[in-house]
Parts: sequence; structure tokens; C-alpha cells
Amino acid sequence: MERITEDANLADRVKLTRLQTGDTVFIEYRNKISESQNYSLNKISYGLMDAPTHGLSRIVVDGASAPLTGDSELGQVHITKFETKKISNHLFTVELTGISRVTNHTYTLKTAIYTQGEVTEQ
Repeated sequence: MERITEDANLADRVKLTRLQTGDTVFIEYRNKISESQNYSLNKISYGLMDAPTHGLSRIVVDGASAPLTGDSELGQVHITKFETKKISNHLFTVELTGISRVTNHTYTLKTAIYTQGEVTEQ
């Protein structure tokens, strides 16, 4: 959640997309690479992906195989919900719910993220 929030705070644009597999957050931001006003455009996506080895759904960055959630032996967390919602042109919420396979406890994190860039929803 912290990484999504940090990236969104830098964003020029945030696109919330609802896919069959769950919600995906697409974040675009520019990094200044020199004092001569040159910028590089970075695009990052966060989404839910099933991990075939453990049968767990996890949050991943840019479709990578290494997840942000539930990748350690003690932290076998199955993400059951990853949901986004646009609140206004510069505000959106992210809700994440997971079940620990070790303790069987359910945990939910929800945060509102303000960004200087525009938030769109599809």
C-alpha cells in the first residue's frame, strides 16, 4: 500500500482500470533527469495476479513474478480483494483485503490517496 501511495503522490496521471481479474492501478509520472528540463516518463502498474506455486493471489508490479504481498513462508497471504475507486479528479481510494494462510485471520487496508495528477477511471 505504501509503494502505491508513494508512486501516486508523484503522478502526473493515475488511471484506475477494472479488469476481469480485478482492479489495476496505472500510474504515470515524470522524473527530472537533468537541470536542463529534460524528463523521463515512467509508467507503473499494480494489479492482482494468481501465483501458481502456492495458489495465492498477490499484488504485483508491472506483471512481475515477484509479488509485493505474501511472498515469504511466514507471510502466506491470499489477497481476496484489490479495489480502487475514484473520489474526485485528484483523489482515489485503494482497498486491499487478505487472508493469512498461517493464522487464518483476515486483514483489510484502505486508504485515500491525493495526487497532483488527474485521476481517471475506466
